[in-house]
Amino acid sequence: MKNNRDLKLWAVLLWLVIWQIVASVLNQELFLVSPIKAVARFVELAMTGEFWFGVSYSLVKILGGFLVAFVLGVLLGAAASKHQKLREFLAPLNITIKSVPVASFVILALICFSSEYLAVLISALIVFPIVYTSTLSGVENTDQKLLEMARVYGVEQGKVRRYIFAPEIYKYLRPACQTAIGMAWKAGIAAEVIGVPKGSMGSKIQQAKVYLETPDLIAWTLGVILLSLATEKLFVFIMDRILAGIKTSPANHNEVLVTTGGNDEVGATAKNTIEESINSFAIELKNIEKKYGDEKVLSGFNLSIKDGETVAVMAPSGEGKTTLLRIIAGLEEIDSGEVLYNGIKRKSANDSFDIPFLFQEDRLLEYMDGAGNISLFSKASNSRIVEAAKSLELEDVFGKPTSDYSGGMKRRTALIRTMLSDGNPVLLDEPFKGLDEEIKKKAAEFVVKEKRGRTLIMVTHDPDEVGLIGAEKVVYINSPLT
Repeated sequence: MKNNRDLKLWAVLLWLVIWQIVASVLNQELFLVSPIKAVARFVELAMTGEFWFGVSYSLVKILGGFLVAFVLGVLLGAAASKHQKLREFLAPLNITIKSVPVASFVILALICFSSEYLAVLISALIVFPIVYTSTLSGVENTDQKLLEMARVYGVEQGKVRRYIFAPEIYKYLRPACQTAIGMAWKAGIAAEVIGVPKGSMGSKIQQAKVYLETPDLIAWTLGVILLSLATEKLFVFIMDRILAGIKTSPANHNEVLVTTGGNDEVGATAKNTIEESINSFAIELKNIEKKYGDEKVLSGFNLSIKDGETVAVMAPSGEGKTTLLRIIAGLEEIDSGEVLYNGIKRKSANDSFDIPFLFQEDRLLEYMDGAGNISLFSKASNSRIVEAAKSLELEDVFGKPTSDYSGGMKRRTALIRTMLSDGNPVLLDEPFKGLDEEIKKKAAEFVVKEKRGRTLIMVTHDPDEVGLIGAEKVVYINSPLT
């Protein structure tokens, strides 16, 4: 991840030259010493035990406060995204912390607390709103379409948090932590300057100020700056490594690499290891009414689909094809009518089913490779995934992030993910869009092969695709052809 805040050597050198010129013009070391003398004094201090005791003291206190605030900010930010009352409860606290000057907090805290732990408290107070707000923003800006798909496929919540929420939160949390660490050091040292805990870096800065020891003042300040930069880089490095581990593809790439080595028996082996236990799924829709605002999409709609039947749904654009699939998947409430699965009435759109759904959008995790995207949403073995990739000419790119795929590659990857999932029924919303004729035929053959006796409903605009999948019934919605 590129960091626009990285220091450039030329800029640092230019500021040092400016500093040197100003110090030479003033020629008053009481007010400003040259950078050369400041660095020399810093090196002298760094050779003493007193310096390292001060560094250790302030480092433990300030980073301790930062880490406490980081953990609380992440946990409460995630919780507040789900519980509005908690969010409302914490709002006044965040506003207060952001508005009240650090000095006021320090003075108030000195009334109740020892100066020894003042830096911990003040650092935590300053950091908490930054981490909390960024976590909240990350959760709120997580792609809702990915979350919807995870619910339809019945993905475990642990995987949803790891592969969908965590990377999105990280986009906000990383730059927030870069800012927060610097703020923690500024606030923590300010607390030490006022509270003067013995041996701290802040107390040394205060002592240098009182005795007008400008070289010491600048040298200790330089130490704070270097520590702030070093701890920021270290913490972000650790965060990057943790995220890399979190984002590791759920696919077993060792098996994938072995399997893609030209094994001609992959298909046979895969078929022999599949244990199919698919529940029956018949669907009946009675007098369905559905509208968005004043626009009626479905009116008095009836449909009966037998278990294992292949159905094609056709209609002009905007006439309710996608809405019909979403109703069947349990993603849309109907205004009136009944939806029955195997004769049982669905009570609400929140009823959960393990339903493979190929949406109009591909809905891929673009940081993850193709095999990982499929493994996350299905229980298919890697040998089956590789066989499918070969059949749809994707094996050469399957180890690469899907952000590098063409539109057709993404569509084929999404199609494999849907068809290798074991849920029932299978819902396909324009599965072959963006594919050339040759690949479309291969994709249709793959769909027929992987249907495995399940109920399959496909939305399409193309009559030729109806024949490609061997549809046993064609349904027209709000069309003159009805």
